[in-house]
Parts: sequence; C-alpha cells; structure tokens
Amino acid sequence: MKKSYNIFICLLLIPVITFAQSIGTGFGDHSIVVKSDGTVYTWGYNYYGQLGTANNTSSDVPVVVNTSGVLSGKTITQVAAGSNHTIALASDGTVYTWGVNAVGQLGNGSVTDSNFPVAVDTSGVLSGKTITQVAAGYYHSIALASDGTVYTWGRNNFGQLGNGNNTNSNVPVAVNTSGELSGKTIIKVASGGHHSIALSSDGTVYTWGYNYNGQLGNGSVTDSNFPVAVDTSGVLSGKTITQVAAGIEHTIALASDGTVYTWGRNIWGQLGTANNTDSNLPVTVNTSGVLSGKAITRVAAGGYHSVTLSSDGMVFTWGNNDYGQIGNANNTSINMPVLVNTSGVLSGKTITRVAAGYSHSMVLASDGTVFTWGNNDYGQLGNGSVTDSNVPVAVDQSGMGALPVELKTFTATSTSSATVVMNWQTTTEVNNYGFEILRSAQNDKNESWEKIGFVEGHGNSNSPKDYSFTDNTPHSGVVKYKLKQIDFDGTFSYSEEVTVNNELAKSFKLFEPYPNPFNPSTTIKYSIPSVSNISLKIYDILGNEVANLVKEKKDAGEYEFNFNASNLASGIYFYKLQAGSFSQTKKLMLLK
Repeated sequence: MKKSYNIFICLLLIPVITFAQSIGTGFGDHSIVVKSDGTVYTWGYNYYGQLGTANNTSSDVPVVVNTSGVLSGKTITQVAAGSNHTIALASDGTVYTWGVNAVGQLGNGSVTDSNFPVAVDTSGVLSGKTITQVAAGYYHSIALASDGTVYTWGRNNFGQLGNGNNTNSNVPVAVNTSGELSGKTIIKVASGGHHSIALSSDGTVYTWGYNYNGQLGNGSVTDSNFPVAVDTSGVLSGKTITQVAAGIEHTIALASDGTVYTWGRNIWGQLGTANNTDSNLPVTVNTSGVLSGKAITRVAAGGYHSVTLSSDGMVFTWGNNDYGQIGNANNTSINMPVLVNTSGVLSGKTITRVAAGYSHSMVLASDGTVFTWGNNDYGQLGNGSVTDSNVPVAVDQSGMGALPVELKTFTATSTSSATVVMNWQTTTEVNNYGFEILRSAQNDKNESWEKIGFVEGHGNSNSPKDYSFTDNTPHSGVVKYKLKQIDFDGTFSYSEEVTVNNELAKSFKLFEPYPNPFNPSTTIKYSIPSVSNISLKIYDILGNEVANLVKEKKDAGEYEFNFNASNLASGIYFYKLQAGSFSQTKKLMLLK
C-alpha cells in the first residue's frame, strides 16, 4: 500500500494525523523528506553535516541519509531540524541526530559535529522512555515521551531547556514539572529559535526560554528557565488550542475552531495582525482579507514568516519576504495574510501539508508532489538550482519517487457518555485490506494499545474514501486512538494518535460570558450532564425576549454560542439557560 507523508517543520513537528512519514525544513537552509519505508532524503546546506550523508557537500537535489551505522534496520517516522542539525525519530521510539554539535544539540554526550546519524543518549532521563515526537530550536532539541513528559538538550543560555537553570547540556534533561506543568499531560511540543512550547491535553499552552519580544505569550518580556502559562485572559479565553508552531522570535497557535493566534516579535508583520507591533500576549491573525470565511487546519512558522493551510487546500502566508518566502510573486514583506501564487506549478494542486524554514517554505500536495519557494543559496529548494524563487517550484523527486498522501484526516469526537465517534478520509489507496482501530487511556504509562474494531478498506482507489467507527464503550477522561492500516500482504503502518476528552459535564452550569461588557459579540458557554432539551434565550431589562439562541435536544457535554448583538441597542441584557427543571440567568452588558 502506498503510504502517506506528513510534514514536520523545522521548528515544530506538527502532529497531524496521517500515515505519512515526514517532509520538512530547518531553521537553517536544509530540507528533509522521509519515505514510507523509513529512508530519509535531505538537500541544501551541509557545512556541518546536517544532511547526514557522511560528507559535508551541499546538494541542490535530494540525497539519501547514511544508514550504514545507527540507523541500520531502523524505520524513521518523524523528523525535525534546527539551524544546522537534524533530528529523526524511529518507529521504536528511539531518537537520532546529526549535524552541528557545538553546544550539545545532538544529545549524544559530546560536542563533536557529526555528518552521519548518531544515537541520542538514553542512559539518563530517557532510560525506559518511548519518544513519540521531536522538535528542534536554533541550537536545542526537544523530545516528547509517551507518558506526556518532555526532555530537552543543547544550548540553554535563555533557559530554553526548561529545567530550571541556564546550563547547556549535551545529554537529555527533564523539563521542570513542579510549577505550571504539575498535573499536565503534554501531547505536542514545538520550538522557536531560543524558546520552547508545550501543548497540554486540555488545550492550554506553556512556554519557556527567550522572551525579549514577548514570544512566551505570558504578558511579560522576561526570560524563563521553567515553563510558564500562555495568557488566556484575552483572545484565547474559551479557546482550545490544537496545534502550535514558532519562528525565531514569534509563536503561532491554532484553535479547534480554525482560528489562528500569534504573539512575539512583529517587525516584519509575522504576527499577521495588519500592523508591525510586537505583542507579549496572544493576538488574533487578521481575517478581514483573504482569510475571510476560511477555517485553518495547519500552521507553520519560518524564521520571520508564517504559513497556514485552510480546509479547502489553500496556502496563506505573511511576514518577512526578502527572499520570496511568502510565495506571492514579489519580495515585499506583508503584515497580513496573502494567498500563495497558484498560477504556476501549484495550478490544480490540493495542498495537504505545510512547512517553513528560516527563509523558505515547503508544501506537500495530495498527489505526493512537493513544492518549495524562497531562499535557495544552498539548494534548499531542491529543484536543481541555487536561484531564489518568489513563487512555488517543484522539488526534483526523480531520485526518490513521488510521495503520495493517503490519509487526509483522522478525528475523534466525544458525543455522549456512551460513545466516541472516529472519522477519517483517504485520498488514495493501493492494496488496502483495512484498518484496525486501537485505543489507549491517556494515563496508561506503559502505552499499551488494545484493538477495539476493524473497518474494511477499499483495496485500490484513486478517489477520496470516507470511513467511520464508533467506540461504544470508551474509557472516561482523556482517551487516545490510532489506526493500524494493513495491506493484503500483511504489511502495516500506524497513523499518529488523536486525543479526545471523554470526561463530560458533571452538572448543569451556565458560565460567565466573555467578553462582558462586549461589542458587538460575546461567547456564552454552558454545560449539561445528560441528554436534555435546551433553551438559551436573551432578554432585555424589561423582560422581553430579544433572541432565541438555542432550542434543541443536546447530548451531555460543554457547549458555547457566539452571540452577536449588532442589531441591539446598548444596555443591560440577560441570558437564560433552561434545561428541564434547571434554570439559570446571568447578566450581559452591551456597550456600543
């Protein structure tokens, strides 16, 4: 069966759900592709051996990473890249690195560069750990273990290792969990230039390291050598974050509703807010232009630019554009989103993944072709030249074959106390026998997976296919699922995991709205512990009904409604939740 490919950014391994291996770029000037058989291809700058080819010769077309040593017999599933070093994660949860090592960013107990893969040290804090995700900063590295703990190594002058001191380490150290991370289960990690990011299973974000431009997002510009919480009192109030990414000095977060938030340095407009003002608190990316009506599904960050992918397969960028990394056919930086040029090689293509390097960008199309644009001094665009391009160009894949993307989406949703519904879609299938559905409780430290079902595949198909499976007896609390795709010949591969919170509301509750006072809209949130007929209405100060927001039967859970009062006058209003015998009323203030 043709296996799909996943994009992992140099700054962040994005945990999208596919059978993909990975393609990605670095903080520096090199790019990476991992095929489904676990072989790794790299191209671009190689002065420090970051291509992993056992030499230091740069390449403007993809070349194979050396597998004669520690990678012998290993199947690589994920990659990440720093400025001049590369990280690879194998299917058995072990980690390998190569490239520059002056401050221990290879994590092998030395400070000697290596132009071929070496194993990250597992004699200390990584003993017995299974790594599930990797990320890389400018000079440091991050690994996430299956038990939700985080480990780092490399440079630590700004506290980017998060272990409570500022001492470099050439072996992995544990990120401090005595403060904000106490009781938190981390499900995703990312890295900026000199700061680090962790996403918790409850959708909250934590950061540490360099903060001169506010890239930690906690309302200060003070560095921190231990994790701090990103501020949620403003635009992130009520939001559940699902993805994070970071540039050299800015950070991006994607919420479950498809909205995007940024914070940190903004000199080139990389925050996408239609201005160039730094922010040490999260701000909303401007949606008045090309993003109007778009739901974003993927985010990525280059050195000083940002990249997003919408649900309809379109790519939007903003920020620094000195080398054409925005991809809109000019070299003018811009502080709000623009559409990447689709008049050339991207014509007719549906993009499924995005990535970004220091000053170049990369995308993967649904037919398995890869495209790049931006700076190309060292061949990092992979098209056989060293000429910059401000429009997308095709990577030369003649030496490695196409990278067909198969699994487009995989989601899990808790619908009631009795069910979790999983949905997934493939774009192409070859020799597909079917899918085993695997489940593991989030708090299972040994990461034991159980088979809970099987869904038959379509064999061979070149058109999208939709699948669904319902878990009628899910665990309570946070639950993880993944798919095991099986070929007719018995070979198989795994999707990445999806996490769902199956802990439903324990009581009826009407929450305080945010914002309040408001103009012209606010979010009203409520919870119900069982299936109920719900009524949510708005009344004026005289008791007259002015809006009927909800009137329907709802499953147990938490819900929110965005109330837009643009047609009402300023004043005091009340919102009332009625569910059977339960009734609660709270006050709103509209100020125009």
